[in-house]
Amino acid sequence: MNLIYLDKVVIPAVQLDRNDAIFDLHTEVKSDEDDINLSIPDGIDIHVRVRKVEDDLLTDIHIKGWGFFLCDRCCEPFKREIKGRIQTVFTRDRSKIEEDNDDYQYWDGSEKGIDITQDVLDVILLSIPVKMLCSESCKGLCDHCGQNLNESTCRCEQETHDPRWDALKNIKFD
Repeated sequence: MNLIYLDKVVIPAVQLDRNDAIFDLHTEVKSDEDDINLSIPDGIDIHVRVRKVEDDLLTDIHIKGWGFFLCDRCCEPFKREIKGRIQTVFTRDRSKIEEDNDDYQYWDGSEKGIDITQDVLDVILLSIPVKMLCSESCKGLCDHCGQNLNESTCRCEQETHDPRWDALKNIKFD
């Protein structure tokens, strides 16, 4: 599992009194020191649009950056764009917040801004594929010798017969 950490991302409250506000932010992304499968060295750019909807604030958060990964099939490094979007409503009305609804978050208005760090982290994690592949056509490594099959073929004999399945050949169907 990828463990990543962000610098705190806050929308300044002083600019939230307008009906429509746009913020362009940036955060550095640090990954667990032991995680060699993921690196986002240039951080993530964040574009946030905040609109007032009655007494609530609707945030539309877009993230974009570049990540460096290791392919799960061939173990080669590759670069891929990370981008995603999430919408959240910040409200002062606690009755709108339900345990199973993450779309609403409480904000009492007394803080210096709205902390959207967790929202940005959620978008980053959701935009990273579970299976990291350098390409859909990646052939991976040879099971026997470890040769990267994208670069060349190996001379290993490819076993086409698996003796574990021999017992199924004797099944008679009527």
